[in-house]
Amino acid sequence: MGSRSSLLLRALCGLSVVAGLLTAPGAAWAGSAPPAAVDTGIIGPITESTAKAKAAQTSADVVVDSLTTPTEQTVAHPDGTFTRTVTTGPVRMQTAGGWQDISTDLVSVTENGRPVLKPKMAPVNVSLGRGGTAEMASVDDKQGHAVKQSWPFGPLPEPVVQGNTATYPAVLPGVDLIQVTHKTGVSQVLKIATAEAARDPRVVQMRILLDAQNVTVQNETGGGLAAKGKDTGNTELRTAAGQWWDSSQTGASATDPGGPGITRPFSLSLGTENGKQTQVFGMSEILHTPKMVFPLYIDPDWSTTRASYLYVDSAYPGTSYWNGQYTDSTVHVGYLPPSWAPDGVSHTTRGYYQFSTTPMSGKVILAARMNATETWSSSCTATPVDAWVTGGISPGTTWNAQPGLVAKTDSRTVAMGYNSGCPAGTVGFDLSSIKATLQQVGQWTVSLRAGNEGDPLGWKRFNNDASVIVTYDTPPTTPYIWTITHAQWTGTPFASTYVTRDRQPIYTVGASDPDGDAGGPIQVWMTVFNSSGQSMFSTTTPVTVPGSGGYPSWQGGVLPDGKYQLQAQAVDQQGQASGTMQFYFTVDTTAPAPPAIAPPSAFDSAGKDPNGTIGATAYDFTLNNNGPYAAKGFVYAVTNAATTPTFPGIVTCGTRFGEFVVACPDGGRTKTITIGAIDTQTKLTVWSFDYAGNVNQQVNSTPVSYTFNVTKTATDPTTVLTATPQGGASWVDIATNAHAPAPTGSCQGSVDPSSVPETSKALQLTAAGQYANTVSAAVDTAQSYSVSGWFCPTTPAGGGVQSLIRQMAGTGSPGGALRLSTDGFAEFSTWSAVNGGGQETVRRGSQPLAANVWNFVSAVYDKVNRQLRITVTTDGSTGSWTAATSAAAALPAPSTQPVLLGAAGPNGFAQFTGQILNPVMTQGVLTAIQFANVQNNFTSTDTGVLK
Repeated sequence: MGSRSSLLLRALCGLSVVAGLLTAPGAAWAGSAPPAAVDTGIIGPITESTAKAKAAQTSADVVVDSLTTPTEQTVAHPDGTFTRTVTTGPVRMQTAGGWQDISTDLVSVTENGRPVLKPKMAPVNVSLGRGGTAEMASVDDKQGHAVKQSWPFGPLPEPVVQGNTATYPAVLPGVDLIQVTHKTGVSQVLKIATAEAARDPRVVQMRILLDAQNVTVQNETGGGLAAKGKDTGNTELRTAAGQWWDSSQTGASATDPGGPGITRPFSLSLGTENGKQTQVFGMSEILHTPKMVFPLYIDPDWSTTRASYLYVDSAYPGTSYWNGQYTDSTVHVGYLPPSWAPDGVSHTTRGYYQFSTTPMSGKVILAARMNATETWSSSCTATPVDAWVTGGISPGTTWNAQPGLVAKTDSRTVAMGYNSGCPAGTVGFDLSSIKATLQQVGQWTVSLRAGNEGDPLGWKRFNNDASVIVTYDTPPTTPYIWTITHAQWTGTPFASTYVTRDRQPIYTVGASDPDGDAGGPIQVWMTVFNSSGQSMFSTTTPVTVPGSGGYPSWQGGVLPDGKYQLQAQAVDQQGQASGTMQFYFTVDTTAPAPPAIAPPSAFDSAGKDPNGTIGATAYDFTLNNNGPYAAKGFVYAVTNAATTPTFPGIVTCGTRFGEFVVACPDGGRTKTITIGAIDTQTKLTVWSFDYAGNVNQQVNSTPVSYTFNVTKTATDPTTVLTATPQGGASWVDIATNAHAPAPTGSCQGSVDPSSVPETSKALQLTAAGQYANTVSAAVDTAQSYSVSGWFCPTTPAGGGVQSLIRQMAGTGSPGGALRLSTDGFAEFSTWSAVNGGGQETVRRGSQPLAANVWNFVSAVYDKVNRQLRITVTTDGSTGSWTAATSAAAALPAPSTQPVLLGAAGPNGFAQFTGQILNPVMTQGVLTAIQFANVQNNFTSTDTGVLK
């Protein structure tokens, strides 16, 4: 009387077993009912994490509603673990009022205006006739597919109802109809009391009228009927080949063949009668059997599909007993000799239960057990029953086609169901030995078989409803690397080497538990191994972080240079461990080899190029790292020969700052750079640096330098562009000495040329709006140029930028400017975009300019080296340079654009107050000597800019 199924389920065979250290807490198993839910106070669906938190808070089990299905229920325990109970068939169903336990007990209701019998709570819509009509039963899968049955021999009598059984007495002389509802459909048993009743032509030609709705009923191979959905094409309802038994065995009844439970098959076929389809019984297969003991029981059924159980029988090695077809719907296990069998044949049987459960990947099964109810044994002598985990079962599973064995998990020596001395009861089989495999899959198959398949006392019958009870925990997630102090990647993160310069670094990882804080804090352990796998240092006590996550840190001991592996593992409050993080890193405190500088062929052995021009000729130098290990790159600086630069500290590939450039070749071996001379004697200084990061200073090699001599200089400027005073500005005579201003103590006023040996013209600016301008450009600011002059400010820190010499590149767009910053420092700026966009500035000095003091300021835009340089003196010489980087392309200045002296334009914008003497703005890079000498190219009457 079991349900039938045509679903094909995949096998367990071939699954890899997951290794791990597991601890199983104590649990109530056999016969225990799933814990009831507590009042959680949680709004919305209860998830694992919320149930776990509530269980810990209330010290009571909490059902995880979000994981409840007709065959599964999960409960959170106060200790942080969970128990999932999975049954072979549905035990509950979801209603408008929530989940309700299934009950197949019949109750009287009115449906569509007529009285019927229906199960109290069942996932399939089954209704039975109440008598007075020919209506027998209707089976509806609640998906729009139904089969209705009618008694072909007139109205049925009123049934006698007991539990899930409705007995219709004397539907024919000596024949009762007994209908039994179950979880997935209905069984209909004809009880034929006598041989005379069996000879009734209506019995001999037994059939039942069918009315199919949204299904097409057709014959099935093997002697059953299938109702295929017109909308789906799938078998939605079916009746497998029928079964029958007589009363030769003790305890035989309409619901049990008695004794060892052996039944015999008969076929069902599809016929027609008066335009209606009929379900035709193969009665001749039954009634010609010799030595039958009356009454006989003839049992077909209709049900939805089910995929959960069967047994295989050596007596019928090619027959499938899928979900109870041809059987009494119990699971047979063991050996039955011919003398005990009603059919006189030797039987060896093995039972299989299949459980569809949500995969528990990422969980740790602490314990697993299968419970099955033993309903009959051949005696009260206990005999062993073995439990095996096997591959999956299907309608094709027979004695000749059994699934493969995965592992034997348990053996129980029992005897239940023979008489009152050993009543039927639940037998629990431990599955824990195979839990690592089971947690990986969503379908488990367990086989029961006799420990001795040659012992008749080992013959047993088990109920087809079995369950597995699994206690599990969710382990913490595997920690992941967060950082190691002073470490960096040598290339693409996680695809290159992680290197630290720190001999005793601090290790920080990320760790958390999927259960969050509800599972309590987690403890993180860390160990460092060397490249040989030897443990160097380990945490002596774990680092504790909240379950919701954190970044625990630990500092081990001192490590020599070499390659290492950091391992980290988290453990929760239930003792469950995460996976182990394995992260490789390198300790490197050894500087790379110094680079080699290969100059271009333009230089002779003394490093001299008589044909090159300072600031104009570009030279390609090749930098090489020839040490045993590749460097990350090179840092180089271009300075005059008298300067000794120092390594700038932390650097980033491809950056430029001041006079320094960071060049990182692929492979850290060779790089070609392009530079130019900045004076007659120019020094190229280069360092190699590695990937090890920064501790107190960047790991870098000893510097290597190359000094080269370039003899040609830019052309000295000789032309003075007249600058016309605007807004009240004026050119005045001041006392000079060798074209340098004589000390006066003031930046205002003029002198009588006749009263001093030497005078020169200075531009005097006393109020807003005063400046002077040329009518054409002095330089193209997109090319290298130099600018200088004497400047005497009255208020150096005047509250705003003060423009000294400014070459315009367009209306409102400066190209380059020498000026005073808002706090009084001399600075030189260039622009790479219009309207003041792309400004870059170099500032000189540690202190601002003093009021009423003359200062000689020189500056250079060096396009070849992409440098801005500035220097300030009070004696007219050129001192040490301060350098800054510049853009690859500066804004050009058309020849029609003016030079502005003392302001950025009318209305006092960027107004300078004081005097300007000998302003120079000329194309090319002037040397220090040239800056000093070109002042001599001014006459005492020149009023403009030397270009």
